[in-house]
Amino acid sequence: MERMTDKQKKPASGRTTSPNSPEFMKFISGGWAEEISSLPAMNDAAGYAAKRRAVVAKEFSGKILVIEAGGIINRSNDTEFRYRPHTAFAHLTGWGAHTVPDSVLVIDARAHAHHSQVFFRKTAGRETEEFFTNSSIGEFWVG
Repeated sequence: MERMTDKQKKPASGRTTSPNSPEFMKFISGGWAEEISSLPAMNDAAGYAAKRRAVVAKEFSGKILVIEAGGIINRSNDTEFRYRPHTAFAHLTGWGAHTVPDSVLVIDARAHAHHSQVFFRKTAGRETEEFFTNSSIGEFWVG
């Protein structure tokens, strides 16, 4: 059995690969509507989620809590199970089905007033290859 090396091997000719020509990038990233730079309206669940985080912070006063949304689970080869964030993450953020996979909620309850922050991977824009190759964060896939 051969061992893999750190060197990247060139794919065999005729093998399907992602297009990487400048012409393709120009084609795939052009002709879209203008990007919306304004923030969306606050979700109705946001107020409830803030109250839930306050209760959790009070219970774990003096601690830092990290609640993961979870990632995409591979089903077989190139298919994944439909993404669903962890229930605790959805409950405490109100984000629900629109959660970006692998997001993390951090509740810092060390001070008198707790502080909560969500960390998530930014959507890959049209200027990157991930725009069309990464179905988790590519704007082509997630909007």
